[in-house]
Amino acid sequence: MVFSIQGNNGSYKSERDSLAQIMDLNHRDISYAKQVHSDDVSRIINSGFAGEYDGLITNIPNRILSIQVADCVPIFLYDVESHVIGLVHTGWRGTSKKIVRRAVKSMNDWFQSKPQNLEAYLGPSINACCYEVGEEVADLFSGNSVIKKGSDNYFLDLVLANKHQLLYSGIRSENIKEADECTCCSSTNFHSYRRDGKKAGRMICFFHLNNS
Repeated sequence: MVFSIQGNNGSYKSERDSLAQIMDLNHRDISYAKQVHSDDVSRIINSGFAGEYDGLITNIPNRILSIQVADCVPIFLYDVESHVIGLVHTGWRGTSKKIVRRAVKSMNDWFQSKPQNLEAYLGPSINACCYEVGEEVADLFSGNSVIKKGSDNYFLDLVLANKHQLLYSGIRSENIKEADECTCCSSTNFHSYRRDGKKAGRMICFFHLNNS
């Protein structure tokens, strides 16, 4: 499981390839997609460009799944029994569409991965302290994942919203871990679109299992 900060040149290919070299990985094993804030999940067999997806799942040894984030939540899923892996990119749109629930279901449908055998890690993302949203976005979420301050200020807890979905999918609470840093607050450690706008870089996420 790898989470590494890289810059942003628009396509991210050179960043992915450079990171693979640093990690002593073969860049030809990387699978990636154009992220479109959907709930679409792809079953990855081949390396290279997979299409327009925000969730990638594979059981191919040494296949490297890759996404990039700059406030959205990167979610790593691992089946400890069958060694299937999944990597999900989710912001408020993907979370409202329940992409992580779809990813867990897809792992079960495609590879018979039982939710109770899954481990989940939610990487660094924007936290509720910095993620103010409009009422129209807040209305898409329920429970304590939305914090209301004053009469019309809403703050969204993306991490909590996705943890609820993981629990609903059947993953045990003790198997869900999360980073404890906010990408928007931590200007020296993380890129943040909310903080830096179009000038923001991206954080490249890799997930792979070494079969050697």
